Amino acid sequence: MSHDTAISLALATSSTAKTDPLAISTHLPPAGFFEDGTALNRLLLEAPYMARCSDDKTATRVRPREYALRYPYMQVNRPGMVSWLVFDLDHANALAWDDAGLPAPNLMVRNRKSGHSQLFYAVPSVCTTENARAKPIQYMKAIYAAFAARLDADVDYHGGPVAKTPGHPWWETTEFHSHVYELGELASAVELTVKPWATGPKLDQVSHSRHCILFEQLRYFAYSIVNRERELGSFESFMRSLDA
Repeated sequence: MSHDTAISLALATSSTAKTDPLAISTHLPPAGFFEDGTALNRLLLEAPYMARCSDDKTATRVRPREYALRYPYMQVNRPGMVSWLVFDLDHANALAWDDAGLPAPNLMVRNRKSGHSQLFYAVPSVCTTENARAKPIQYMKAIYAAFAARLDADVDYHGGPVAKTPGHPWWETTEFHSHVYELGELASAVELTVKPWATGPKLDQVSHSRHCILFEQLRYFAYSIVNRERELGSFESFMRSLDA
């Protein structure tokens, strides 16, 4: 299905397509949204089926996600799920991530006038509903806070309710790569103020098998030394420490 066809289908199923003043917009999203394996395509697939969107930050409209791409602001994370860590930079240094020695974002969306930008990092989806496990949420929030501090980003933004829509003509969009970062990858680039492993392994919650206990103990020890070895040591010295 071509992206023009997808947009047409989205418009046809929208009950407000005939009355929405922006429904006749001539802007079509970049083809990358409909090409498998791109960061733009992942953003489309992970967005809510009916996404909040608008021509300002109020997010007053709800539209099919293929159509929401036409708006300069749209919802990129589904309710109760975080698939993108989005950082809002209220300064003109869009390359703050490079200056801070952080991994490259998947997408950089920059205001053409002010130079302010948003950085999008793709991560495996983290459930944030009231029934979700607390540890992954705490881990993700700690990573977000650490990155925000290094980027001098808005620590209260948290990607919503809407973000700058990548590819919209209002913004200058750069797609760097399509890699989905594991949270551990991002955590290894910063010092976390809250560490899920700080209290050590909870051996009463794992099998009493000798191998399981050894794995838990070794895992937490590895967490505690990985940053030091990354800066001062090598992979070989890291492995020797674990073997010891």
